[in-house]
Amino acid sequence: MVQHIKGVTVMVAEFVDIICKLRAADRFFTGAEAMAVFKGELSVSSVVEARARGLQDSDVDPANEDANIVSDRPLATGSGGTVYELARADGTHVIFKGETDSRTGLDSTAVGGGANFDPLQKTFNLNFASKKAAEALGMGGLIVRYSAGVHKGVFGFYMEKAKGATGREFVHGRASAADGLTAAEIKNLPPDESRRIKAEIKRELNRLQWLDLVTGQMDRHEDNYFIHVDRTTRQVTVKGIDNDAGYSQYRTGAMTFKFDEGRSNVFKSQLLATAQKIDPANAEALRQRYLEDPGITDNHDGTLTIDASRIADKTLAWALATTTGAQTLAIPDKIDSETCDALIALKGGEARQAYLDSIRPRLSEASYNAAVSRLDDTIAHAERLRAENKVVGTDEWADVQETPRGSGKLTARKLDNAEKRIGGDIAKEAHRAYSPSIYARDGFEKLFR
Repeated sequence: MVQHIKGVTVMVAEFVDIICKLRAADRFFTGAEAMAVFKGELSVSSVVEARARGLQDSDVDPANEDANIVSDRPLATGSGGTVYELARADGTHVIFKGETDSRTGLDSTAVGGGANFDPLQKTFNLNFASKKAAEALGMGGLIVRYSAGVHKGVFGFYMEKAKGATGREFVHGRASAADGLTAAEIKNLPPDESRRIKAEIKRELNRLQWLDLVTGQMDRHEDNYFIHVDRTTRQVTVKGIDNDAGYSQYRTGAMTFKFDEGRSNVFKSQLLATAQKIDPANAEALRQRYLEDPGITDNHDGTLTIDASRIADKTLAWALATTTGAQTLAIPDKIDSETCDALIALKGGEARQAYLDSIRPRLSEASYNAAVSRLDDTIAHAERLRAENKVVGTDEWADVQETPRGSGKLTARKLDNAEKRIGGDIAKEAHRAYSPSIYARDGFEKLFR
C-alpha cells in the first residue's frame, strides 16, 4: 500500500513537472523542427516529449524516427526492461532503451534503491551529463553518443552501438573475429605492435576510470565497456556504455559517500549481516568494530559519511558495495598525462564553468551539488598523483606495471574451515572492489603477461 501511494505521488509530481516545463518553454517548435515535422522527418510526439522534459534542441535526432527504422530486435532483457537494437535505413545501428524501463531498472538495484536519485531525475539526462563530462575532459569518444526520441510510442534514449567485444568477452577469449583483433591475435603480432596495442588498452581503461570518478559512475563492470582493435589500422577504441548510474546524490567525492539516515540504516544492516556470517556469537560487537573503521565517520545525526579509499578492514566491501551498488571502491594510483592536464584545467575558469553549465539543467539540485564536490575531490587526487610523480606519459604506458589486486586487512580471513566459503566470497568481493585499476580488476594483467 505504501509503495502504491509512493508511486502515485511520483506520477503526480512528474505530471506537474511536465506541465511546468511546457509552460516555461520559450517556444514549442524551432524553425528547423517545424520544417522537419512538415517534411515528415520529425514526429510531433518527439518534439512534445522533448519539450515536456526540458531537453535541448540537439538532444533529439531525426535519424531515430520510426520512419527511418527498418527493423528492431530485442538485444537484452533485465531489471531495466528490454533493450532493443534498431537498424536504420542508412545501414547504421543504434540501441534503444525506454526511459521508464531504464529508471525502473535503476531503482530496482542497489545502485538506485529508490533513493540515490531524485524521483523526477530522468535517466537519459544522467547519460547525457556523462557525455558532457567526457567532452570536458577531452575524451568525448570514450563513451557512446546519445540522443532522445520516441520508438513505437515509447520515449527513451538511443545509444550508439559500440564496436568490438565487452571487457568480459575480450578477457575470457569469447570475442569473435568480427569484433576486431582478439587477445590471442594481439599476442601473436610482432612484439612492438603487440606491446603498443596492450599499452593503449591500458591507457584507455585508465582514462575511463577517471571519467567514472568525475561522473560518480557506480555500474562500470566488464559488460559495460567495449574494446575494439581494428584489423586494418590496429587502432584501439574503448567505449563505455550504460552510463545511467552516474551522478548519484550520495556520492559526494571520488570515493566518498554521504548517506542520509535511511541509507545509513541500510548500510548498518548490511554490516550486521556480514558480521553474522563471520562471527554469529559476537555479531553486534563485530559490527560496532566495523563502524569504528577509519573510513567511516558518524555524523551524530543519524547519517554516515564513508570514504572508501580510507577503509582499513576491506571486509566492509560487501556491505558498502551492496548498499551503494558501486562496482569499485578504489581510486586509481596512476593517471595519464593528458587526463591530468584536462582535469586540472577544470579547477577554475571558463572550462570549469562550461562543464558545470552543461550538466546543471540535467540534474537535480542534490545530484548537481554532489557533482561539484566530486569534481573538486577528483581534481585534488590528480594533483596528489602529479606531486608524487605518478603521471604517465602517452608513450610510457607499455612500461606501466599494474598494481595487483589486494584486499588488505580482512576479518573474513579469520574464519574456521566450516566458514571458508563465506570468507572466500567476501575476499573475492574485496579484491575486486579495492583494485585501483580496471585493467587489473578485470584480469587484463593475466591476459597480457
